[in-house]
Amino acid sequence: SCFNWRRYEGDPYGISPTIEALTTVREENAVRRSGLRALQQVTDPATASKARLDYVPVLNPGENYPGLIDDQGRPLIAPIATGQNPTYAFSYAESRAEEIRDMMFVNLFQTLVQNPQMTATEALIRQEEKGALLGPSGSIIQAGFASNLDRELGILEDKGLYEEDSRFLPPASLAGKAVRPTFTGPLDVLRRSAEARDTIQVVTTAMQMAQFDASVMDNIDGDEALKIVQSAGRSPQRIFRRQDEVAGIRDARAKALAAQAGMAAIANAGKVAKDAVPAAVQARDSGLLDSLGGLMSQGGEGGA
Repeated sequence: SCFNWRRYEGDPYGISPTIEALTTVREENAVRRSGLRALQQVTDPATASKARLDYVPVLNPGENYPGLIDDQGRPLIAPIATGQNPTYAFSYAESRAEEIRDMMFVNLFQTLVQNPQMTATEALIRQEEKGALLGPSGSIIQAGFASNLDRELGILEDKGLYEEDSRFLPPASLAGKAVRPTFTGPLDVLRRSAEARDTIQVVTTAMQMAQFDASVMDNIDGDEALKIVQSAGRSPQRIFRRQDEVAGIRDARAKALAAQAGMAAIANAGKVAKDAVPAAVQARDSGLLDSLGGLMSQGGEGGA
C-alpha cells in the first residue's frame, strides 16, 4: 500500500516510511547494543588478579570465597572499572526512537488515545491536523491507485470488456460520461473533518440566533448538514433510513398536523356556536331582536 509513498527522480518505484526510517532504526539498534555492553560492565564488570589463579570463581552475592585475599587483607581479584556510563547512550537511543515514531506516524495516531475525554469538536480538530499531515503523502498514494485503476480498465477495454455482446457493457445512462474512483478510506474521512467541524459551528450559531429570530433556521438544510457530519466520521450508513422512508414519515407527520389543525378549527367553531346560542336567546328575551327588526323596517321604508 506504500508503493507510491515517496518517489525519487529516476526511480520507477516508491518507498515506504519504514524504508526511510531504516537508517535511523539501525543507528538506534547499534547505540542500544553499545549501551547494553556498558551497562553490563557496570553491573557485572570484568575482573583482574595479580597472579594466575587455579580457577576464576563466579562472584555471587552473599557467597564466601576463601583464599581470595592476601595476608594484608587485600583481595586477590578486583573488578576492572573504566568509568562506563550508559546513560548517555540510552538517552541518545531514546531520541532516535522518538524520531522513528514520528517518521512512522505513531505519535500522530496516538493523539486521540492520549486524551479520550475531549469533546466532539476537539476530536474533529485533531482529525483535521492528522489529515493535514498525511494529506500530501496520501494524495500521492491515491494518485497511484487511480493510475492503476485507469490502466486496468484500459486493458480490459482492449480485451473487449465493453463490447456489445459483453455482459459488462455499461448502461446507456453512462454513455459519454467519465468514470473515476471515489476514495472513502480513513484518510479521506480525516480530510473532511474540517468541513464537519465548521458545519457544526454554523448550525450551533444558527440555533443560538434562532432564540431571537426563528426564521434564521430557514437557511439551514438539516439533512445536508447531517450528511456532511456523518461523512467525516465512522458511523455506518445503515443507521440512516432510505429517502423514500424519510419522505413517507414526513408526509405522515404533515397529514397528522393538518388533521390536528382541522380538529382544532372544528372545536373552535363549535365553541363559537355554543356561545352564540345563549346570547341569541338573551337578546330575544330582552326585546333587543324586536327593536332591531323595527329599526331595519323603518330604514327600509325611508329608503323607499
